[in-house]
Amino acid sequence: MFCQRCGNQLHTDARFCAGCGHSVVGQQQNTFTTNPSSNNSFTPNSNANFRDLRKAARSQIKGNVAMVWVVWLCWAIVSSVLYFFTAGFISLIIPGVIEFGRVANQNAMFRGQPATLGGGFSGVNTRLLDSIVASFLVSIFTFLWFLLFIIPGIIKMYSYAMTFQVLQETPNKNALDCITESRRLMNGHKFRLFLYDLYFLFVGILFAVVTLFIGLLWWIPYYNQMRYNFYQSIKR
Repeated sequence: MFCQRCGNQLHTDARFCAGCGHSVVGQQQNTFTTNPSSNNSFTPNSNANFRDLRKAARSQIKGNVAMVWVVWLCWAIVSSVLYFFTAGFISLIIPGVIEFGRVANQNAMFRGQPATLGGGFSGVNTRLLDSIVASFLVSIFTFLWFLLFIIPGIIKMYSYAMTFQVLQETPNKNALDCITESRRLMNGHKFRLFLYDLYFLFVGILFAVVTLFIGLLWWIPYYNQMRYNFYQSIKR
């Protein structure tokens, strides 16, 4: 069962969401990974192909693109203000919190729920410390691997790619456990995601040129949601 407000996974006997504090008493239990009444017919499994992931992502972001950018704009304003008053120190803290909220909204859209401003800021009142630590550790580990050479750095960057997806769905795991789980999930899948990313990069450049870059307002949420669907497919 998932919280209808922030998308956090709930324990079966939960009365309040551990993520946002929202009361879940009386909430209808949903064993579907997506809302069965939505247009998303994607059933995540390890055999899902690239076309399935993209098709589902297009359906999931429908009606949610504006809110995705509203959340981004709000975070941009908040980050700018905090950066000014903390002499840049906030830049070490806030990326993980932003990423947690972004994944929370992706989880909601995956299940057929709308992206919300509360979901985008859910990292502030849930798993705040773990989000900060996870972001810091991923950055440090990736940087150290890049010191060896570019290729090991890229490989490890993809190994850690699902850290925040794991963090958002598994409240019983700490930051380091989530990094370890991401490495396990991505074992045997790193090159496939790399190819998917290349497709979105090159096609995205062409799409941006044709649409005078306005199309990126749709393309970027589409790409990010495809990546979330990829996570859901490989964890099964």
